[in-house]
Amino acid sequence: MTGIYTFILRLTDVVFSVIALMLTLRVILRLLAANPQTPFVTWVYSASDGLISPFRGMFPNLALSNTAFFDIVAVVSLVVYAVLFYLLRSLVDAALSAETTDRRTHLTDVHTHAR
Repeated sequence: MTGIYTFILRLTDVVFSVIALMLTLRVILRLLAANPQTPFVTWVYSASDGLISPFRGMFPNLALSNTAFFDIVAVVSLVVYAVLFYLLRSLVDAALSAETTDRRTHLTDVHTHAR
């Protein structure tokens, strides 16, 4: 069963890394007023739109110029996803820890009764 927990930990690491990368790219591109007509910028914005949609409208973005702004919603999204990732990771770590403790207790009991 330890293998499934390790797999879940690695999967959550990868998923959070991708989410963090997409949101960070979005913040940087908006901050630098990247041209939204270019394919890469369009892709980053469209891929990250779903990630920020639950938080859209919470806070206004800070305009730095006519085209550049600080995307506060993306930053808030990143923080919320980081907290959720931390909680999920803590739950999986706790389950793995409990399983390891149960296995050690069982092995100690088996070893004690074998004498």
